[in-house]
Amino acid sequence: MEPDFLDSHFDLSPAKWIWIPCERTPPCTFVFFRHEFTLTDLPTSSPGWISADSRYLLYVNGERIQFGPAPFDPRHAEADPVEISKHLRVGKNVIAVQVLFYGHGDGTSPTGQPGLICKLDLGSQVIVTDQSWTCSIDRSHRPGRPKRWYLRALQEEYDATLAQHGWNQIEFVPDEPWHSACEISGASSQSSFGSNRTTYDEDTRCISPELTTITPRRIGMMRERDLEATLVAAREIKWQGDPNDWFDFRIPVGYEIFTEPTDLDDLFHTPRTDVCLLLTYALPKEVVGFPFFELESNKSIRVELIVNESQAEGQELLDTHFYTWSRFISDPKQVDYECFDYECCRLIQLHLSIPEGAKFRVHQVGIRERVLLDSSLPVPTTEEEGLNLLFEASAQTLLNSAQETIVDGMARERQQYAGDCSHQLHAVRLGYGEHELSRRFLEQYGHGQMLNGVWFDSWPGYDRYARLAQRQIGATGWGSLVDHSMGFVIDHVNHWLETGDRLPFEANRSKIEKFERYLNTIRDDQGLLKVDDIGAEAVWIDHDAYQAQTHKQLALNLYWAQMKVMLSWLTGAPHGCEPHLASVFAKFFDEPTHTLRVNPGEPEPRYCDRSLSHLIWLHRHGLQVVPNPQPSIAILTNQPKSLGMSYPANAVWRHWAWASLGRVDLILKEYRERWVPMYSVQTNGTIQEMWEVTPGTRSLMSHCAVSPSIMVHHAILGVGFEPDGSMYVRPQLGDLNQVNLTSYTPDGQIRFSAVRAEGRHRCHIHADSAVAVRTRRPISAESIAIGSEFQTLLRGGLGIEFDVEPYPMNEII
Repeated sequence: MEPDFLDSHFDLSPAKWIWIPCERTPPCTFVFFRHEFTLTDLPTSSPGWISADSRYLLYVNGERIQFGPAPFDPRHAEADPVEISKHLRVGKNVIAVQVLFYGHGDGTSPTGQPGLICKLDLGSQVIVTDQSWTCSIDRSHRPGRPKRWYLRALQEEYDATLAQHGWNQIEFVPDEPWHSACEISGASSQSSFGSNRTTYDEDTRCISPELTTITPRRIGMMRERDLEATLVAAREIKWQGDPNDWFDFRIPVGYEIFTEPTDLDDLFHTPRTDVCLLLTYALPKEVVGFPFFELESNKSIRVELIVNESQAEGQELLDTHFYTWSRFISDPKQVDYECFDYECCRLIQLHLSIPEGAKFRVHQVGIRERVLLDSSLPVPTTEEEGLNLLFEASAQTLLNSAQETIVDGMARERQQYAGDCSHQLHAVRLGYGEHELSRRFLEQYGHGQMLNGVWFDSWPGYDRYARLAQRQIGATGWGSLVDHSMGFVIDHVNHWLETGDRLPFEANRSKIEKFERYLNTIRDDQGLLKVDDIGAEAVWIDHDAYQAQTHKQLALNLYWAQMKVMLSWLTGAPHGCEPHLASVFAKFFDEPTHTLRVNPGEPEPRYCDRSLSHLIWLHRHGLQVVPNPQPSIAILTNQPKSLGMSYPANAVWRHWAWASLGRVDLILKEYRERWVPMYSVQTNGTIQEMWEVTPGTRSLMSHCAVSPSIMVHHAILGVGFEPDGSMYVRPQLGDLNQVNLTSYTPDGQIRFSAVRAEGRHRCHIHADSAVAVRTRRPISAESIAIGSEFQTLLRGGLGIEFDVEPYPMNEII
């Protein structure tokens, strides 16, 4: 069931937010909820809604239905749609929900109040959460566990010997640990954060509960499928101390690794009680999902399930990589085990502590993969195996990073950012036709604006929320990033251009104006935006391109000008950038080189790809920052050592600039020389965070650096937009011999193919019936006049062939 975003009938009443009857809830508390009911006839449909803070797992008559909700601002909850009719039966039924309250700050949750709310319409009856539901603390997950890591709340430890087996089944009979649920104060139209409760550990509460909301889920539900992992190594490990000291504290306990057991495919057993077993499994590629395994045993066995993205040569015990392990204490009465929360990994390792006399068998190790985007859509292809591998890796990276929120690295923090992280929304919209994820990002991220007008930078998420306090006492160099707030403003324009939807901008318009007023408070004596000494906020721009913080000021101020120009397309107001750009010219123009340098006054000039890319973009849109752009173009295209180059996620800036110069050859050259050879591309089928990574460490192997998924649309097909929102295509193929790709435009789908012959490319475009395609020069075709810069190629439903000749290099198009 897909949510109806315009449904004015969305109403959860008379459902109540419910929780266990308690005065406080320790962090990482799991609670079971049950509701029994009887049906004399089966309903043809049973639509409903469910939400919880922080996560829920819904069962009907013992069958797993769905996991949720999507991460949301605690003040503005979202309810997931649910349809359970096919899981019901005549007679007694039971709805069972396992709810986890983080309690700790998490990469998806800055704070919150525990609660569950649900409403199901069965036709003959309506089921709602209220005090008639029963609940019990899940003691198999010990409450009060420490955080796994700064941005991961759950360090899961599941003890099956303490489990209430069958708690979600019809036959289960609740006993003394079960209580009547407690109805939480507050309306069903508000989030659980809107109650009048005060958190015991932070002494916080919602000051304006009347402003909290709960709305239908803004995006589709996640798709799930099981992927089996392959056993790649089995070892015996003898610890020189207690292995718990390693897992719980990282005390450097020594160990020895012994030879591989011989009976890997059947019944594992060992006569030695002084060793543990180490089983390593590999997935075909890195994915996001819920790791699982089956364990048959005659005794209770402790299992640490470790996940990682990579493994160093000679590394046996996987490094815990942000402490990414979960502990399971097995019970002979239980066979199936699955992590409650999802992970991002390629490797799954089981560490088994074997009691004397144990006989056991491990099988069916794998992961319940979860994706939002349609993984069945074709990936762009060329005639080159290396580029195809890169495009596939970029597509898989996008499946991992663009889920219910867009994140930079799912294996590390699962937080969404503007700036470098939100670049991936271009690929989400153009490569998959997915608009709601983009709209939801603008809405959710927009909630995280601070009182001064800057956005929290990662929202909903714990990072900058916590950094705000840390920054005050010099405990971190990170703060809410001003440049990411600029990127967020631009994200509204890009969303409008690529979807035709300006509603998110209208919703956040006053917030954008507030941010613009903030920028006036961080100007120096020359009227330029500062990059240091600006209080709790910070300016980042990039990891790799700069040798000093002051070197970022040029890029920040040109970035501001680009933001203002793009914003004027939506508002219709003059951008007024000319005086500001005159101040930029006065400080940063270098007469000997006739371009802008990032380090005026220093002996040797330095440049950065970000500032030169913004300069070229501004020139293309009628703002002459320097008298002649050619020296700047030469630096960006020739790439001298004095040019700072951004890290992979920000490489799109220079790629956009190169495409506007007719230099797709430079993009392809970089892909072939720097991207295709990446360790992650070759081993994980994903794109890594940094140019250089070290396997088996904290190096991220699946990051939001998806330039290849963006540039197939923006550079190779050349999808672009004018300030009035009109779309054009400007294909440029470089030295490619063959290309096939599909783009999803605001009006429909474009299918594009090209084959190189006799120094030019023969191209074919076919568009949906609603799509009007225009092209920018240079294109030659007998049936098309070349007199004007723009020509209508086709109005959808038709196909047309035309030739594309090589572009004049380094000429801004």
